[in-house]
Amino acid sequence: MRPDRALVLPLCGAWSLFSVLHLGWHATHQGLATAGQAAQQLLALAVVLAVPTFVAVLARRASPAGHTTFTAE
Repeated sequence: MRPDRALVLPLCGAWSLFSVLHLGWHATHQGLATAGQAAQQLLALAVVLAVPTFVAVLARRASPAGHTTFTAE
């Protein structure tokens, strides 16, 4: 079974929006973190942002517009 692109793309958009805001907040609020801790944290948050972007690209390639992919295989 595959999720429909019409569901995946909005979910990826919402996830990306939250991830951008979360990354931005942490980038501007490092507090007492050392440079290494800050770099690790920002790298981890950047990876979390990259995941929905990658999934959205795959979803756009997976099926033509208007084609439902919810099928039992």
